[in-house]
Amino acid sequence: MVDTIRAVQPGDAKRLLEIYSFFVKDTNISFELVPPSQSEFEQRIHTITEKGFPYLVYTKNEQIIGYIYAFTFKERLAYQWNAETTVYVDPKYHGQGVGKKMYAKIIEILKSLGYYNLFAIISLPNTASIAIHQSFGFYHMGTIKNAGYKNGTWIDVAYYQLELQKPTDDKTPEPPLKSVSYTHL
Repeated sequence: MVDTIRAVQPGDAKRLLEIYSFFVKDTNISFELVPPSQSEFEQRIHTITEKGFPYLVYTKNEQIIGYIYAFTFKERLAYQWNAETTVYVDPKYHGQGVGKKMYAKIIEILKSLGYYNLFAIISLPNTASIAIHQSFGFYHMGTIKNAGYKNGTWIDVAYYQLELQKPTDDKTPEPPLKSVSYTHL
């Protein structure tokens, strides 16, 4: 079996949406109540990649079984050294290290681009997601109680942070690069 991590391609949207739709319809992990249309999902991918953020897919024998991407943490320019990450894995492949392999790759890319911090916002309970994030050094920053309501219940969300690099002085750092070459994946 051949496993690869590669950059998202335009034709991937249908399969990525299939994976995501499970989390929308059958869990409280995503706060969406209805899965987006395929065209809306394609537009989301385009928006993220157009901004220069990495958007990766994990394939096993050329079948997509998971994906991960980074995106703008906050819109204000002073936040530009930060990114938020999101990862989804087909439930049939949970517990096989797919999420960890994708996280290792996206952390490597984001660090090389010059990002300082990564943030993950995790709906609770979600022990598997917390475990993956903590394994990479993400630490719990706080929890927002009753942040969303879905499937007849109020849901808390936890904020996790990973410091990729520490500021070295008071000089303004270079903005993170917004162009990603995936030839090294």
